[in-house]
Amino acid sequence: MIIGIVTFAFGEPADSRANGKLAAITTSKAVELEAHVFTQNDVCPAGLVVTRATQRGDEGPPPTLRIAREAMQWVEERGIQNILVVAAKPHLRRCLRDLRKAAREAGVTLTIRSVEGLEKHRWYDPTSTQKRVRSRLNWWPRELILRAMPFSLYKGVAG
Repeated sequence: MIIGIVTFAFGEPADSRANGKLAAITTSKAVELEAHVFTQNDVCPAGLVVTRATQRGDEGPPPTLRIAREAMQWVEERGIQNILVVAAKPHLRRCLRDLRKAAREAGVTLTIRSVEGLEKHRWYDPTSTQKRVRSRLNWWPRELILRAMPFSLYKGVAG
């Protein structure tokens, strides 16, 4: 069985506390499971060969749904049957939703689950260059809107 890990960044830059944790979790799980890894530029797992999501010019981090769709192409190319998702706990629910929607869009059948233990970390980072991940107060207003938005509308803004 081929296992893949899809890791979503939480803010910028790569050396932020949150992305360092995500990279460490990804590295540990990838070595343990001998898994392929798909991630973003701001997550740098140590000593692993990874596939990175496309980042267009100066746009900043790509939207979660676009990463999920690109991950489905990666899954199909490698014949991956199981995905382990690594994401900051506040971002995890939307990451899982977007991956499941992208899998349906692509007609891909696979198991998608999250890594355990994400809730024990502090994810918000006041030093991040991305304002929305600096605190709960910055994160949740936007996140709640994105979660509540009808998916047909969300696809237009996040795809």
